[in-house]
Amino acid sequence: MTLTELGYSVERQIDLNDALNNSLVISGTRGDKAASVMDAFSKALAFGELRGQNFNTVLQSGGRLVEALAAGLGVSTLQLREMSAAGELDTARVVNALTSQMEKLREEA
Repeated sequence: MTLTELGYSVERQIDLNDALNNSLVISGTRGDKAASVMDAFSKALAFGELRGQNFNTVLQSGGRLVEALAAGLGVSTLQLREMSAAGELDTARVVNALTSQMEKLREEA
């Protein structure tokens, strides 16, 4: 399922994409690693939740992305892992958390 099908505006999708890209730039994540993080993140949003192998890929290679998600949710990265295992990182929560950090990520990039 696409973000458009989930009811997200084009502007919101651009904000999400910018936040994702900026977090990878800040982390210095490039090439295959960046592609795998983007793929895992996209699959998670399409499936409706960030968990399992998709979460592990983001956690292992996402760097600043993981920090931004945790900050946007007001939790530690350890708590973020627990939330993922409990199935609490649904698409809406992840999108809201990451886009809430967009301005900070733009400043850092």
